Amino acid sequence: MGKVTVKHYLNTNICVQKLNESDGKPLNDEILHPVYVQISFARKTTQIRSYTEMYLTIKDYEHYQTGDYEKMDNAQEIKKYLVPEPKRIQTAIEYILKRNEKANEDKDFPKENLTISKFDDIRYDVEDLLGLMEYQLIEHSWGYLAISSQRYLSDRNSIDIHHVFRIENNLLDSLNIIKNVTGYDLRPFFPQKELLFWENIGFLIRRYEDEGYTLIDFIENHESLINQVKEIKDKDIFIQEIKDLIYWIL
Repeated sequence: MGKVTVKHYLNTNICVQKLNESDGKPLNDEILHPVYVQISFARKTTQIRSYTEMYLTIKDYEHYQTGDYEKMDNAQEIKKYLVPEPKRIQTAIEYILKRNEKANEDKDFPKENLTISKFDDIRYDVEDLLGLMEYQLIEHSWGYLAISSQRYLSDRNSIDIHHVFRIENNLLDSLNIIKNVTGYDLRPFFPQKELLFWENIGFLIRRYEDEGYTLIDFIENHESLINQVKEIKDKDIFIQEIKDLIYWIL
């Protein structure tokens, strides 16, 4: 696997002025420019708009480069989202490259075209890994359970009832809504092991939902993050389930 380099730059070719919300007129003479990301790997360089979609003045970007974040108006957002972005993108790309290398060597892994020669080959995967942990983990948990359903689902009723639920929702949240509205408790239709899995997912998300963690942050640190949540039950089993989720889905 070759070296991956990621860095920010201010795209001064694009200029925007802050506008007054009441009359739409420029607030001042300061010009804003979008933050871009330069990504280099596989002997190719790509420039893309920062996933943070942030605009900065030249002066603020200088503060950002020197680490003087407190001199910037949105210091907390800068530190939470912009500062870690290059490392997150680099880690995401390296993760995908390593994953594909392992998949090529694994005879049990479904084969597909895993060739990566430019950033566009993995753009969607990178965006997925940079999504916020609390949203992406729910979506991929459903995907994981779909391919491992034989472990959980033993009858047709259990399979059918799954189709009721939206992929964005934790299963337990949906069950609680149905019970509160209709008075019917549908938990008996679901194996206890699956309910426990979703309960632990809920504990995990609630613990970290204000931290701004992305999916790649979780993948790289999942054991440590899980072990810090005291409410999670059967941690060793849950950690292995998450490892299986990462292996098969991510």
